[in-house]
Amino acid sequence: MKYLLLILFIAMGVQHQAFAQSWDDRNSSENLDSPVTISDTYRGYPQRPFHVGVVYPLSSNGVAAADYVNKVSIHLFAGVERGLNGVAFSGLANVDVSFVEGVQFAGITNVNAGDLLGAQLAGIANVNAGYAQGLQMAGIANVNGDSAVAGQFAGIVNINAGSLTGAQFAGIANVNTTFTDGGQFAGVLNISPGAVSGIQAAGVANYASEIQGTQLAAVINVAGKVRGAQIGLLNIADSVDGVSIGFLSLVRHGYHRLEFSGSEALHTQMAIKLGVQHFYNIFSVGYHLSGNDPLTYGEEPTWAYGYGVGAEFNLGPTWRMNIDLTTFDVIEKENTFTNKKLNLLNQFRLNFGAQFGRSFTLVFGPSFNVMVSQLSGSDGFNIGSDIAPWTVYDRTHDGTNVKMWPGANIAIRF
Repeated sequence: MKYLLLILFIAMGVQHQAFAQSWDDRNSSENLDSPVTISDTYRGYPQRPFHVGVVYPLSSNGVAAADYVNKVSIHLFAGVERGLNGVAFSGLANVDVSFVEGVQFAGITNVNAGDLLGAQLAGIANVNAGYAQGLQMAGIANVNGDSAVAGQFAGIVNINAGSLTGAQFAGIANVNTTFTDGGQFAGVLNISPGAVSGIQAAGVANYASEIQGTQLAAVINVAGKVRGAQIGLLNIADSVDGVSIGFLSLVRHGYHRLEFSGSEALHTQMAIKLGVQHFYNIFSVGYHLSGNDPLTYGEEPTWAYGYGVGAEFNLGPTWRMNIDLTTFDVIEKENTFTNKKLNLLNQFRLNFGAQFGRSFTLVFGPSFNVMVSQLSGSDGFNIGSDIAPWTVYDRTHDGTNVKMWPGANIAIRF
């Protein structure tokens, strides 16, 4: 094997010496009038149809490999060239000093110090220092140092230091430092300090200074201005022209209301509503006054805590309509925090409000209630909750009682 490598080294040295001599002859004073054909140069650099080798400088272009543009470059380990105008294959790495127009294939990494027009495909990482138009695919990471009209696909992370028109797909994270026109899709995190026009979808979190489109995350979305939708467990924004859908949405210039109400089911109730006008979250607590009120007789109180969602619509300059859906866990009788049983009040409200001034609204409207309970009745035998004042439906099946009744409520909102 060592003899074979020695022979290969000598052969490449001879070839390089012969090429250097022929190139000097071509540019000598005796050949000044001899034209250089288009195929001999590319972008002002000498071009060769083939470049083969083991590792720099053990190649057909020798120590001057960085001076030449190649159409086909094949290396056992690593190759170096001025630029690529075709295709390059390497077991470990491809390195281009000025540009790539074509495709780089490498077992570990592709590095281009200039612009990319084409594709980089590597087992570990791709690095492009300039503008990119095309595709980067890597097992771990893709890095682009300037703007890109491209797709980046990586097992771990994609980083683009300029604007991006296209898409980033990563197993862990995508980072784009300026404007994004397209999409970011990551298993964990998407970050775009600039604006995004398109979609951010992540398994955990998304961040953008501004988004026109959609943020979709399993845990949290954070943005400045939103024109479109945020969908996640927790949504945070400065302003939203659209909707924020989640368990909790905190919008600085959004919908923030405090409401005190009473109904036949929960005689006193307080609710906080947060989000945006067309989709807000409801966090509520209520109290039910029984015939033997515990405030007077010392019995265990009947109270409830609930969560819901709602939407508000403008009916005119001062009139509002609200649609609220709320589910309450009602604490009564043997249903306590230490002895939990199914006892849920599901309430639909259609409310109308008259606004007085900037911050006060008088609210009233009908409701419909569905009580689902597995509690024992006050007589110890019947199944169900005692808070329903009347019913239009009352059935028990397999130890679960369902009661339904229409109702009404009145409220003041700040």
